[in-house]
Amino acid sequence: MLNKKGKSIQLFSFLIIGFVFSLKIAIDQAPFDSSNTNTNANTSVYAEAYYAVDARENKIYNRSNFLYNHTSTRTFSTNIFFVKLNLEKKYWRFNFSPMFGTYANVNLSNERGFVKNIFEANVGCKISKRKNVWLDAGVLPSHIGFESAIGADNLTLTRSIAAENSPYFESGIRLSYTSTNQKIYLAFLLLNGWQKIYPINFEFEPAAGIQLLYSFSKTSSINLSNILVQGKNAGFLYYRFFNNVYFKKQLFNKFEFVAGLDYGIQENAFTKTIDHWFSPQIVVAFKPSTNLNFALRLENYTDKNNVVILPLLPSQVQVNLNGVSINADYKLKENFFFRLEAKKLYNSQDIFGELNSLKKDNLMFTFSVCYKN
Repeated sequence: MLNKKGKSIQLFSFLIIGFVFSLKIAIDQAPFDSSNTNTNANTSVYAEAYYAVDARENKIYNRSNFLYNHTSTRTFSTNIFFVKLNLEKKYWRFNFSPMFGTYANVNLSNERGFVKNIFEANVGCKISKRKNVWLDAGVLPSHIGFESAIGADNLTLTRSIAAENSPYFESGIRLSYTSTNQKIYLAFLLLNGWQKIYPINFEFEPAAGIQLLYSFSKTSSINLSNILVQGKNAGFLYYRFFNNVYFKKQLFNKFEFVAGLDYGIQENAFTKTIDHWFSPQIVVAFKPSTNLNFALRLENYTDKNNVVILPLLPSQVQVNLNGVSINADYKLKENFFFRLEAKKLYNSQDIFGELNSLKKDNLMFTFSVCYKN
């Protein structure tokens, strides 16, 4: 008789096998259109260089260990640089993006070899002639949150604490549907753990997720995403269930408003109690002209049991971070612009700076130059 652990592993295994089998059937039965034999090939480039200074810094001039973008201070660095290759036919698509920069070095530090430099690598098959239904497999952009690792796509220069501590990417299989009127996007995903490409010690940590995006109009939308993960800590199984919801609204072509909330629960692998963390945030952007943009962000991140954020301290320190940032962007050309941000973070306990002289707050300045085509 299988115990609870064995049943869980067996259930996830059946889900993965079933999904892979359905993918194989879809590929074998994908329709072929002899009138559309051309392959559209596109390439794009994104580069972001930055310089950062913090009031509370450590001896190695790296920002706190719960931040993964713009991590080096007092030196000019590349946050991320990648070249993307996109191939598309009527029923197929392929994306591949190798990347470099401090983001890759920090956020993918647990990955092996060349895998550390993969931003995106996936192949997709359209499985319906009449409906926009796709099966994609590989390394995919995250289905969680309204911020990505591509800074030019975000209203603010730096990422929120919530975005930094939730997946930027995922590896696995995605089944997605987009309605004809583009108002509904629905996706189901089977993944390899929480933001993971290569299984550590060959131990697979299965995860499943759902995304639902509804667009009320071209200027407003609401999104709900979640992920359920079966993980392992020191040989003990635990479960993590994480949810994100956000609402976007554009007003008068000059203002944009985003409100988001993250909420997660996790079973403690040792005590079997339930820990939780949450993070609300608000971003308001003002665009007075085509070349100028301002943004204000207010955020909180509460993780009192150090489920996600574990400060580099010898004892447990509660994380109850409040943050405010002000951002200014100037677009020099269509694909080239400058950004400047001032951000203040305040925690309920000391976590910033050197271990022997920690402080509760940190004032952070970041300047970046972005290029995207």
